[in-house]
Amino acid sequence: MQTEWDFRGRWHGYYLYDPCPLYSEPRPAVPFTLVLKKTWFGKLRGHVQEDPNIGVSEPGIVRGHVKGLEIEFEKLMPVCYAWIDGKVVCYSKHLGLDYELPHPPIQYRGTYSPQDETARGIWSLGAQTIRLRNFGSVVVRQLAGITGTWELRRSPETSSAESS
Repeated sequence: MQTEWDFRGRWHGYYLYDPCPLYSEPRPAVPFTLVLKKTWFGKLRGHVQEDPNIGVSEPGIVRGHVKGLEIEFEKLMPVCYAWIDGKVVCYSKHLGLDYELPHPPIQYRGTYSPQDETARGIWSLGAQTIRLRNFGSVVVRQLAGITGTWELRRSPETSSAESS
């Protein structure tokens, strides 16, 4: 029985949103590419690129760890986007801000299955209160927590340079 996995390299996957009262219609699956590198003591670092048509267009970074077949990581996207009126929009522009608001960290947890060579799990973005400066004043916004699931498969074109 396999108790560890080599997570280094390029992975293709998608994430889905759990049903949520904030959205009147189901959100589409968002495809993404994840490139992971191993650092010290089972830690991982990497970058993520979502499909820019239905996800965040700017690349983000991931950092986390692997223990056995379990993986946990945090996804950090540079700009906050939101699903508004059936499409993904830059939240800063939607609010009329004169700067880009970074996206709150998103937590991912999951397990790798050696049988089908797939990692899958859950993700969550906790409810948050954010304070925004807007033309000299401070605006307070409440962001609802959302959750979902995700799945990854190793990309067939992973090179040895990416795996190191």
